[in-house]
Amino acid sequence: MVTVGASDFCRNFGHYRLLSERETVRICVAGDVVGYFLGPADFERAKRLLEHDRQVPSAQVSSAPVPLPRNTS
Repeated sequence: MVTVGASDFCRNFGHYRLLSERETVRICVAGDVVGYFLGPADFERAKRLLEHDRQVPSAQVSSAPVPLPRNTS
């Protein structure tokens, strides 16, 4: 994965578009990650994984309140 600043990403979009077909491009602003740029194949794979995760039933969680331990000190 390559990391790039947002300004550089904008200025060199064509380069990063081609690069994204081989690896994910992480985009940062002031050191904070603001997004990821994926090529079409990686995006389709991620989309399939998200759709699969949504179809798998999650564990049932009780809505009953859980008592908190009392501080005995």
